[in-house]
Amino acid sequence: PSQLIVIGGRPAMGKTSLAQAIAEAAQAEECTAAQRDGRVPHPVLFVSLEMPRAELASRDLSRGSGVDLARIISGRMNQDEINRTFAEARRRFASPVKTLHGSPKLSKIRAHCHREKARAGGVVLVVVDYIQLVPAEQRSDNREREVSEVSRGLKLLAGELGCPVIALSQLNRDLERRGDKRPTLADLRESGAVE
Repeated sequence: PSQLIVIGGRPAMGKTSLAQAIAEAAQAEECTAAQRDGRVPHPVLFVSLEMPRAELASRDLSRGSGVDLARIISGRMNQDEINRTFAEARRRFASPVKTLHGSPKLSKIRAHCHREKARAGGVVLVVVDYIQLVPAEQRSDNREREVSEVSRGLKLLAGELGCPVIALSQLNRDLERRGDKRPTLADLRESGAVE
C-alpha cells in the first residue's frame, strides 16, 4: 500500500501483458476476499494511454484462454478455441478491472481514482500504462521535468489512495548499443525522478 512501483522494459517486451495479469490477479483476489467478508469488492483501475480498448480486450482473452492472439484477431478459431474464449469472456465480466482510456492528465487520473474510492469504499490497485504518455499539467520545454512531475504525482496518489500504483516505463534504446544489455535505473526513458 502507498507505494509507487515502476516496471521498466523495452518496447514489445510484455510490460502491458504483465501489468494486466497483475491487475487481474489483484481483482480476483479482492473479489474472493469481498465475497468472504460479505462486502462489495473494491476496484482495480487500469489507465491505458497506449492501447485501444479492443486491443487490450483481445490480449486479455488470449492470455486467459490460451488461444493465440492472432487467431482471436483473425477470427480463425476451431470450436474448442471459441468455447475457451467465450468462457474466458464470461469469467472476465464477473470481476472486471476498470479501465480508463485516452490520454488523461494526472489531474483526471487522480479525480477518477478518488471517485472510484468514494463510490466503492477503496481501491485495490492502480496501473498506469505508461508513465511517459501521461501529459504534464504544465507544459515545459524539458520533458524530463514533466515526467518527474508525473512520477511525483503518482507517488502522491498512491499515498492518498492507500494502495499501490504500478507505472510502466519505457527504457532508452541506447541500452541496445551497450555490450552488457542489462538495464539500469538510468535507462528509464526521460527518467528524471522516476527512479
